[in-house]
Amino acid sequence: MKDQNLMKTRFYFITHFYGKPISGGERYNFRLIRSILNNKIPITIYTDDSIPKFFQRGYIRYNIWYLFRINRFQSGTLIIDHYMHPKLFLFAFFIKIFTKVKILGIVHHLYWTIQTNPLSSWIDKKLESFFLSRLDWIVVPGEFTHNSINDLIKKTVRMNIIYPPVNIKSPEMHHEKRNYIKGGKINLLYVGGIYKRKGLTYLIEAFKNTTYQNIVLYLVGDQKAEPEYFEKIKFPTK
Repeated sequence: MKDQNLMKTRFYFITHFYGKPISGGERYNFRLIRSILNNKIPITIYTDDSIPKFFQRGYIRYNIWYLFRINRFQSGTLIIDHYMHPKLFLFAFFIKIFTKVKILGIVHHLYWTIQTNPLSSWIDKKLESFFLSRLDWIVVPGEFTHNSINDLIKKTVRMNIIYPPVNIKSPEMHHEKRNYIKGGKINLLYVGGIYKRKGLTYLIEAFKNTTYQNIVLYLVGDQKAEPEYFEKIKFPTK
């Protein structure tokens, strides 16, 4: 995030939640926004708590609330959590027509791909394509999401991959290292969706190729989300 034009602007971040992160996506967003604040760049954060409950009931109402407040964003760069795309697709459309505001989107994955209802999946696919095409710049956490977006939209949008950071100097990492040096067992735990986009095959392949001993890998997640992929994880090919 060292684009000089962006570094000189004020940021506005729209998300559903900003606080103590729980999920991986929330943690990613939190750290990204903290990096902006740590560089002493002014940023205003808008969450669902910023909106009256009447306008939270329904995507169109949500869009309308922000549409009537377009002018407040004209002095800076807008950052939108892609999770908000149904709530902000009209807002993003009109803000690109009536202002020169640049929009940066944080995209973790495409939501239409995880819809179980075919109609909902089709509608969400159209909404996501429409929303993503309004963005000037997209930040993604990995190659899978990067490639998925390229497959979905025809418009060329600048994208950057910013991988989730890992603090190898954290107390937890040192604790596990000490256990290993003393001959103890190291337990590695993955908790999350068993989806192809998570790249679990790479994790298992890396685990198989490690030269370390006494390491156990545990995978915890929904086995029915993508059953074919789960079978591939459960019985990896050699």
